Amino acid sequence: MKSTLRLFFSLFFIVSMTYGSSKNNISSKSHNNAKTTLTQENNETNTTENNTTQMIEEPILNTTTKTIIGGVEKVRILPENILFEARIDTGAKTSSLGVDSYKEFKEDGKSYVEIEIDGKKFKHKVVDHVLIKQHGGDSKRRPIIKLRIVIGEISEVARMTLEDRSNFEFQLLIGRNVIKDRFVVDVSQQFTIEPKIEEKE
Repeated sequence: MKSTLRLFFSLFFIVSMTYGSSKNNISSKSHNNAKTTLTQENNETNTTENNTTQMIEEPILNTTTKTIIGGVEKVRILPENILFEARIDTGAKTSSLGVDSYKEFKEDGKSYVEIEIDGKKFKHKVVDHVLIKQHGGDSKRRPIIKLRIVIGEISEVARMTLEDRSNFEFQLLIGRNVIKDRFVVDVSQQFTIEPKIEEKE
């Protein structure tokens, strides 16, 4: 009887140890599998975050080469070599210069105009005319000449309408024919750049 009990307990002990070892192996494998899965998920998350960070940090290329100027700037005109405080007006199609007086005349069959600014007289060839509608009145024909305009480092020849701007705050108005493709206007600023010095032509 005692021998039978001993054999029974021995077998029970062996079966228990075998079952426990198998259970631990299964648990260990499950734990390792779960850990591996978690690691893979973390790696995928880190990869996504890194990719996102790289996308955010990619530099945005600025392809514009336009100069930012204010609503009022110092502008030099040539060949007169006169410095004006000019209104930069994106609403005006053509630039205009206020003169004290002007007189058109013919010379060798060509049209010219003599302008007077601050007591000094200058002669220019007339390249065209424009009709300016007066407030409450008829349209008036005004001559157009070409002048070199210097704003900051940019120097360009532009068409300029002659008119009496004695009632305006600014004698020189710079319109879209000068601004377009060259400048971006920030009306909240003034006198942001100084015109470079050029010799009289």
